Amino acid sequence: MTKARDPNLPTTVLMCEINRSKAINDQFGHEFGDKVLIAKLLRSFAERRQMLGARHGGEEFAILMTGVSKERAAQYAEELRQAWAGEAVLGEGASANVTISIGLATCLSEAQLAKVMRMADQALNAAKHRGRNRVVRADVLADSIAA
Repeated sequence: MTKARDPNLPTTVLMCEINRSKAINDQFGHEFGDKVLIAKLLRSFAERRQMLGARHGGEEFAILMTGVSKERAAQYAEELRQAWAGEAVLGEGASANVTISIGLATCLSEAQLAKVMRMADQALNAAKHRGRNRVVRADVLADSIAA
């Protein structure tokens, strides 16, 4: 969070949602659903890249990156999406294929952090409406809305 206050470093937010998490929880239980979230995101992806990852509510989580270009952040988001889509999650006699949708937004000012989270959330909603299991960048979304 200290790095996010540096006006010379871009700060990127990924708003992510586990697709069809209700079905996973209904079929395998909430404990399994939580295991999916914690194991696959926080431990295997964000920590290795020195990113801050946290649950944002329900089946949504956020990742905060600092000092990463928009292009590299988009690559990370796509790597995360592919990692989730590419393997089954196993737990106590159960397994599930899990995909995520991701919205991405970047800012250059701490004062804009709340705004960039809202923009990333709007991009996440666009990703879900476009069929899920995809990454949508807020700047690209804004360009397509303006066109």
